[in-house]
Amino acid sequence: MSNITMSRQFRKRLDIDGSLKQRAWDFLTKLMTDPTSPGLHIEPIKGSRDPRVRTGRVNDNFRAVMFLVAQQPEPHFVLAAVAPHDEANALAERIVLTTNPVTGVLEVLEATTQAGTLHLPSPSVSPTAILAGQDLTNQADERAAPPPESAESLLARFTAVELEALGLPADLSRRALACADEDALIAVAGDERVPAWQSDALLSLATGASVAEVLAQLKPDAAAPEPAAHAAIPTAEAGPDTEPEPRLTPATNAEVEAALTRPGTLMDFVRIQTDDQLRRVLDGAFADWRVFLHPEQRRYALLRTGGAYRLTGGAGTGKTVVALHRARHLTADRPGARVVLTTFTRTLADNLARDLRVLDPAIPQVRLGQPGVAVRGIDQLALEILGNTPMEIRAKADSDLLSSGAVPEPLTDRKERAAWADAARAAGLTGDLARPSFLLGEYRMVILARDLTARADYVRAPRPGRGTRLSRAQRMAVWDAVEAYRRQLALEHRASFAEIAVLAARCADTVAEAAGHRTADHVVIDEAQDLHPGHWRLLRALVAEGPNDLFIAEDSHQRIYGEKVVLSRYGIHVRGRSRRLTLNYRTTAQNLRFAVSVLGDTPVTDLDDETDSVAGYRSAMSGPAPFLRACTGLTDELDTAAATLRAWLNPPPATAASGETPARRTIVEPGSLGILTRGAAQRDTVAQGLRDRGIPVQVIAGQDSGRADAPRLMTMHRAKGLEFSRVILFGVDRDNLPSAQALADETADERADREARERFLLYVAASRARDALVVLWAGTPSPFLPRKE
Repeated sequence: MSNITMSRQFRKRLDIDGSLKQRAWDFLTKLMTDPTSPGLHIEPIKGSRDPRVRTGRVNDNFRAVMFLVAQQPEPHFVLAAVAPHDEANALAERIVLTTNPVTGVLEVLEATTQAGTLHLPSPSVSPTAILAGQDLTNQADERAAPPPESAESLLARFTAVELEALGLPADLSRRALACADEDALIAVAGDERVPAWQSDALLSLATGASVAEVLAQLKPDAAAPEPAAHAAIPTAEAGPDTEPEPRLTPATNAEVEAALTRPGTLMDFVRIQTDDQLRRVLDGAFADWRVFLHPEQRRYALLRTGGAYRLTGGAGTGKTVVALHRARHLTADRPGARVVLTTFTRTLADNLARDLRVLDPAIPQVRLGQPGVAVRGIDQLALEILGNTPMEIRAKADSDLLSSGAVPEPLTDRKERAAWADAARAAGLTGDLARPSFLLGEYRMVILARDLTARADYVRAPRPGRGTRLSRAQRMAVWDAVEAYRRQLALEHRASFAEIAVLAARCADTVAEAAGHRTADHVVIDEAQDLHPGHWRLLRALVAEGPNDLFIAEDSHQRIYGEKVVLSRYGIHVRGRSRRLTLNYRTTAQNLRFAVSVLGDTPVTDLDDETDSVAGYRSAMSGPAPFLRACTGLTDELDTAAATLRAWLNPPPATAASGETPARRTIVEPGSLGILTRGAAQRDTVAQGLRDRGIPVQVIAGQDSGRADAPRLMTMHRAKGLEFSRVILFGVDRDNLPSAQALADETADERADREARERFLLYVAASRARDALVVLWAGTPSPFLPRKE
């Protein structure tokens, strides 16, 4: 038997050439089972810079390049690359497995003087000085090449000394310092030869982080002794026009083992010990986040907290990734732990359950209250709690809805609004107070939030977050409507999901008082910004206050369903236990800039009632600029959408994009293409229009996640939590975004918040695109679109 550590670069070649995957599987399973097998042709390379380098036969044309870093107790191979036979042998002669002298991160470097090759740095400043806050700006640096005089460097506040003190190579530091804008820096940092940790370090610095903050992330054990300097290897004398080749020395096997535990290493390397792990890593559909975690993500996934903890971040920054890994960690760290993983909708919960199975099939997904992870949508969770509560306890929950002991039937959104319209008429309400949207919000945000059951309590209750002011007489009139609403629903034995959540919270509290313990040990919440007060009352009732009780992932800029909520009002305190992710893994920098520009200067507050910001968000991926097209009418809009989809699905041999279609001409899976509309009626119109033009699409509604054989067409709300390789945003005009109908339903005082949610909806939609984004409209464009200067 042998152990295998695989680099991201090794797997990248398999992603490019899918035909190699099965051959690689055969090769690697044999290598794990019996590395001495003659069919593997494991051979050292004569004259190699690193004596541990080996090559092995993947097939007749390709060889694996690897390092044998241990023999006992069993062999351990670090897989560096897979390449054509001659290329692999040449590479094996040059590469060295070493550790970065500053961060201790494992690196595979080439001993060559070819332009652009990345070399080991020779830091002249101690990392301890950086972490101590020592000022490095006056340190001399004769090696640094100044940026062009015509433009200020994006990293102008740093010197090459500081960058190299992070462990960045001198040539990479010089090129980064010469970058005048974000696109130039992304081109440098996104070079496939740049290790992931170095790329992220540069982008972090460019978006506001200090050298000390980046180093602390990469080297949390800052008090550890500095890595010992390796003995120099003599190199050939450089020619007059070449830069002298640096001296590379292999790390010791002990240093390699130590490096494999470092967060920066785990961004590029993964250790494989079983066939199941190998299959998941080689699987082309197996996203990198399930294997290669960013150090910041790993930190929050494994963090031990003293109480409720909140993790924020923009779309695509990996909050869901952390939530999944945290649920896994809480289960593995404490056998028998009862973990609840929940989110806003059942569809999103189904996605979480699927991804958790892919992440670790060994994790038991269980019924609520059992050891393992119970993955549920929040409303599904409330219904399950009511169903699990003994009838005699439900009957004591002080509610007409539960007096029979039976679980009430949930109302649809449409029926809930109709019930409030009936209640308003019964109470004689007029004007804004009679609007179903106002009464629904008042009921959720004030009455259910405080679990008010008496008129006198409502008249005195504070109403934070409600835009419409009410006099005492108006409150009395509103309560008349509330009583009419409750009487009617009690007769029908129905309730809104908001009320069911509050009833479930009461039952959970009652059961806990009787049993002496809560239903769950840990609760992990994704998409928390869309939960309403009843949900938070329920979640607080599920788990006792204490270490690792609640882990909350949210992005207030993606609040497209509910009203503003402040957690402290519901017994959940996260002050001092909140952090923010800033690196986007989903979208290109160009698409990210567009999505963020949609937000404009709209003020946003988070679940801690603090101002939230998208400042510092960055992406290491580059691609085409979003394509914005004003059309002459619906026919032109449909024609443009059809032409774009046709070009994506059937690209011509040329790789350059034409003026008609903005996307790069590479073949994509049809199911990875998304067409998003503001509403369902427009979605259905687009579906028919595209089919009439010979473009088969699949309309996604409800919980159906779609197939891989046709583009997916859905509303922007339905796209929440999904991602696509390429996206068309259809109908982004003044009447659709913001929705004229949605704004008309709101009172004047509540309209600003509704308009903000409409803006957030376009941000969510735009951030679904990874590679290419097309924005279409007819008539006057949406005011949310960035204006040309």
